[in-house]
Amino acid sequence: MVNLKVSVVTALTLLLLAVVALSQATADEAPPAPPLDVDQPTAENQTIANLETQQTQIRATIKWVSYIDPTNDDDYAYSTCILGDYVAVVGGAVPSGYLVPYVSLLDRSSGKLVKSWMGTEGTFLDCLSIEDRLYVVGYDVVNGTYYPIYVFDNNLNLLRQISINETTFFSITYDGEYIYIGGISYDSSKKKWTGLIEKRTKQLDIVKSIRVDAQNWTASSIRDIAVNPSTGEIWALGWWRDNKEVYDFLAIFNKRLEMVKWMEYNDLDALKGITFDDAGNAYVVGIRGVAKFDKYGNLIAVNKADFSNNTLTKIIYMNGYIYVFGNMYNRRQVLYILDSELNLLTTQVLSDHDSWFFAGRPSSDGREIYVAGTYDAGGKWGWVVYAIRIVVQESVRNPVVAVVGLDGVPYLWSGGGWVGLGGFAYNVSVSDCGGRVYVVVRGGGDTIWWGFYFGG
Repeated sequence: MVNLKVSVVTALTLLLLAVVALSQATADEAPPAPPLDVDQPTAENQTIANLETQQTQIRATIKWVSYIDPTNDDDYAYSTCILGDYVAVVGGAVPSGYLVPYVSLLDRSSGKLVKSWMGTEGTFLDCLSIEDRLYVVGYDVVNGTYYPIYVFDNNLNLLRQISINETTFFSITYDGEYIYIGGISYDSSKKKWTGLIEKRTKQLDIVKSIRVDAQNWTASSIRDIAVNPSTGEIWALGWWRDNKEVYDFLAIFNKRLEMVKWMEYNDLDALKGITFDDAGNAYVVGIRGVAKFDKYGNLIAVNKADFSNNTLTKIIYMNGYIYVFGNMYNRRQVLYILDSELNLLTTQVLSDHDSWFFAGRPSSDGREIYVAGTYDAGGKWGWVVYAIRIVVQESVRNPVVAVVGLDGVPYLWSGGGWVGLGGFAYNVSVSDCGGRVYVVVRGGGDTIWWGFYFGG
C-alpha cells in the first residue's frame, strides 16, 4: 500500500492545475518528447512530495503468564472473559479423584491470582461478563441435580444457579439485550442426547428454548454460539451423528431462534469455535484449519495448508486480524495470526514445555488477548493463562521523492539526479507493485507518456 502524505496531495494538485492550464493554451500542439535530464529545481520553485511504500509487521509479545495449580491432581482450563480489572478463567479441577467446576479471578495487569471458587462435581466451560456480573456455564451436579448456569458478582460471591436436568452448556453469548446459551441435553421423550439452545434475560428468566435435532440422528450437540455483530443473528456450530459417522454443521438463527440457514460443513475435522469481524464475516476454526464465511453463510475461503501436523482449538478476531490458538505435534502451544483473507502472517510458539489448548473461548480488550490452557506441572496437568499483547507496526521503506516545479513540470530523483517528466500531463497515477512504486504520467488522449519503477 502506498502512503500518500499531505505533501503528495499538494504536489499532485499543483501539477494538475499548472499542467491543465498549460495544455489548454497549447491544445493544438503535439506534446514534445519528455526530456531525460534537467537542472535541479531550486527550493523556491518546488513542492516536495514523499511517496513511500509500507509493510505491515505484526507480532505478539507475552505480557504475563500465570501458572495455577488448583489441586494436586489434573486440572483443566478452557475459557476466559474480562470482568472489570480481572480476567476470569473457567475450567475444572480434580481435588479428590473426580472433576469439579472451578473459576478463578486474575489481576489483568499482573496475572496474579486474586480469588477462586470451586463447585461440587462437573466442570465449567465458558463465561460471559455483563456489567459487574459473571455468568458461567458448564455443569455442576449437587445432590443429584444438574446446575449448568451460574451467576457470580465480581468477588465470586454466588448470586444464582439454574437447574436443568442432565444438561451441559458449552458456550454463552450476549446481544446487548438477551443471553443465548448452547450445549447438549438429554431428551427423555426421545431417549437421546440432543443439541440445546436457550434464550434468556439477564436475570436468567427463560424466553425460548429449542432442541437442534432430526429424526434420523442418534445424538447432537452445540459446541459454540455467537452473535453476528452486523446482522444480530445467532450463529451456532456443532455436530450430529447417525449410526455410522459424526457430522459438523453451522446454523444461523434470528433473534426469535427461528432457523435462517443450515450448513453441513465437514472440511475441518471437528468444528471448535467461531468469531466475527466488524462487517459480519464469520471465521470458523476446526481441528485442521480455518474457514471464512460471509454474513449470509456463504463460504469464502479456507486455509488448511498452513497447519499440517498441528491441531487448532480456539479463535478470536481483534482489530482486523484473526488469532488462532492450537497445539503443535510436539505438545507446544502455538498462536497463528492471519489476515482477513486467511493468509498466515505470523506463527509464534507460546510454550517451551508440554502444554495443550483445549476448546474454549479467548477474550480481548482490544489491546491484549487472554487465553487459557493446561501445562505439565510435573506429572500432572495445571492451568496456564497468557496475556498476549499485539503490536502492529507500519514499517516505511523505499522512499521516493517527487518534485513539482512552478512551471508544472514534475521531477523525480533518480540515479543521483533530478529527472523531469515534461510534457503536458493531465494526471499522475501512483501504484504499488510488489514493494516497488510505479509512477505514471499520462499525456493528451490518456496515453502513457512516462513511467518509473522505484524500490526493490
